[in-house]
Amino acid sequence: MAQLTFAPARPEEILLPVKSWFVVLTLAIGFLCNLLPLYGAALAVRPDFLALVLLYWCIREPRLISVGIAWCLGLLMDVADATVLGQPITTVPLDCGASAVNSACLTASQFSSTETTFGTVPRNSFRGPGYFNTDLGLKKSFRLNERLSFTLGANAYNILNHPNFANPVSDLSSSAFGTIINAVQPPTSPYGAFAAAATDARIVQVMGRINF
Repeated sequence: MAQLTFAPARPEEILLPVKSWFVVLTLAIGFLCNLLPLYGAALAVRPDFLALVLLYWCIREPRLISVGIAWCLGLLMDVADATVLGQPITTVPLDCGASAVNSACLTASQFSSTETTFGTVPRNSFRGPGYFNTDLGLKKSFRLNERLSFTLGANAYNILNHPNFANPVSDLSSSAFGTIINAVQPPTSPYGAFAAAATDARIVQVMGRINF
């Protein structure tokens, strides 16, 4: 009489071991995501990426990620959220729009220039006037014969002629502190990226091309 013998199945790991460099990489990515310059509604709904990644690895690899590492990362995040540029001594506005061209939105008396430690204002707290630009391009092709065609078009850069102002002066020792004194040039122009004359105003180009 034949007898059948069943060997127990070899146990297999459900989760593969994690490399230490991969854990460090994910924590670094979470830290950098926390430093993204978000504001408004995006800042309000943004989660703490570093805390989420840290919580995952604390559950997944408790022997690799300890409470001491979590404490050090929290301290690093606290340093990143602080500022050493000045300590406000009164309530200051957080938005400096185009109105700062005529009147300063901040004054040096609102800050302490003798602060030598981290201040209480987090990074990315102050907002400048922002950047807005609209370009438009139109073209029309006319067929002359079977081989030739003529294209007529126009390109308009900053078609709304909207001025884009730079951030206010941030030097406490400057008499123009808190005032906008410059405009922002576009990153490029029809004349190249290094043209410095009137590239922030409305520019219209008319073009004609023969295709054969």
